[in-house]
Amino acid sequence: MELSLESLNSFRPKTGTLEQWNAAYVRVEDYLRAHRIHNRLHQSRLIQRVLSAAAGRHEQNPALDPVTLAIEETDRLMDGWFAELLDEKDLPRKAASPCWWPTAPPAGPMPFWTTGASRPISPRP
Repeated sequence: MELSLESLNSFRPKTGTLEQWNAAYVRVEDYLRAHRIHNRLHQSRLIQRVLSAAAGRHEQNPALDPVTLAIEETDRLMDGWFAELLDEKDLPRKAASPCWWPTAPPAGPMPFWTTGASRPISPRP
């Protein structure tokens, strides 16, 4: 996807206030940083994509909060990226995102790929 710098300056949503969209921008930026996306140009491109999609949804239903719409769009973008990364496109929504993986340890021995070992580790007697 190619975006020119001009397109970064052309975001002008038809609904919502400037304060709402600024809050949405900040929230999406924080979300991307939490996922360790630190490259500012890449962040700007992703934020433009997310806010444009959120603005389109907001035009359809102005009663919805732009921040909420932006985070939902960011979540959708990240889910798609994780699904592509894991090559698991048939997973139910959220299943591909590590944010939604269970955090409780499984019953029984840990799988070797979670221990950092290059081969399975036999449990001690």
